[in-house]
Amino acid sequence: MPDKIADKKKQIIKTSMHLFAQKGAHATSMQEIAELCGISKGTLYQYFKSKEELEQSIFQYTFQSLYEEMVQVEKDSHLSLKEIFVKQVEVLLNHAMELHEFFMVQFQKHIGAPEEHPWQQQYMMQLNLESLRWLRRKLEAMYGPDIVPYSADILLLIKGVLSSYVPLLIGRLKVALDFPKWSENLWDIMDMYAASLLRKRPEPILPLDALPEWSNGEVETGHEHRHPFVIIRELREALKLSAMNDQDREDAQESLRILESELMELKPRRAIVSGMLSNLREIEEHADMVDELNQSIHKQ
Repeated sequence: MPDKIADKKKQIIKTSMHLFAQKGAHATSMQEIAELCGISKGTLYQYFKSKEELEQSIFQYTFQSLYEEMVQVEKDSHLSLKEIFVKQVEVLLNHAMELHEFFMVQFQKHIGAPEEHPWQQQYMMQLNLESLRWLRRKLEAMYGPDIVPYSADILLLIKGVLSSYVPLLIGRLKVALDFPKWSENLWDIMDMYAASLLRKRPEPILPLDALPEWSNGEVETGHEHRHPFVIIRELREALKLSAMNDQDREDAQESLRILESELMELKPRRAIVSGMLSNLREIEEHADMVDELNQSIHKQ
């Protein structure tokens, strides 16, 4: 039953995205959405209490889908750091192409009155923060800790290049770009800039603590909070090498599978999440990782 509910929610979200992309959310009625989904208006309100909640769910769904694809690339052990970066840029560009009509209509609608939709600003703020964290980890892995103070400068360079090219992809010109080649070029630009910074060691133009609006005053300069899916997959691998007996290992793996599946839902059920975390706390060997997972989930 839960799977059927999740599938129906996804159908509603995808249908709504199509309608919103055509005419905007304001001009789309819940009745239209219900009819295209083959359900009654009353049933639609059982899944989403309002159109605004539906819009929020669309943003959550699209950003979560993007993140999951980025993580999948990250976990490919056959790729070098450069290849991972290039493939993740390709993932980002593909998402921009697939979802551009929806986001163009939505941002055009709200740009004049952002105070009416603070949740949308919050999503963009969180996206900027996650982008900064992601890039910092990448840069440190590729160039060492000396590059970290320049993370914001490099991120703004990348965002500037992206913002210059993406309109060509989704605007009236519809320029056909070779995504793999374009991503390689972006890597070269970033690599040359990073090498120059490390060689000359100038003062950062934008220090990390100068971006409170990106993180609501919570830009971190120390330990990073990893996403639950990253910790779950790392814990899953650790369990394979654990000294615990086969039955306990299988039970722990099953708890991770259920937890991961639940966290992918638009609104994870607290009882399920708490129950699976409780099961995992019995693994004394990896207590620190389970504690990190618990904290990460509650920060989402």
